[in-house]
Amino acid sequence: MTEKIFEINDKPISVNQMRQGRTFLTQEYKDFKRSAVIELLFQKSNLRHIRDDSKEICVELWFELTTANSSDIDGVIKCTLDAGTEAGLWRDDRYIKRLIVNKKKALKNKVIIKIINNYDEKQ
Repeated sequence: MTEKIFEINDKPISVNQMRQGRTFLTQEYKDFKRSAVIELLFQKSNLRHIRDDSKEICVELWFELTTANSSDIDGVIKCTLDAGTEAGLWRDDRYIKRLIVNKKKALKNKVIIKIINNYDEKQ
């Protein structure tokens, strides 16, 4: 089992803030995703090999938020996974077989992404 850890130093956009109407992505979402992808690509560039295209991938997300009680835990997952996909941390989020999500109050907004390749499904 191999693990890789990445961080996004920003508060993710809620799924409710992602779209204007049903079709247009908001500028707020585009700005978050752009900055998150840049951060992830920089961290990824420091590793020799990151993406394992095996279909047995587990992702653990830690949302450390200054306003943890005002954000729905499911609302901030989508844009985080979208940023990870665009940065090439995994081929596509549909290949994530297990997703563990945690949220806690913190002094600074941050998302920690832990990728576990070849995990044991019996855990």
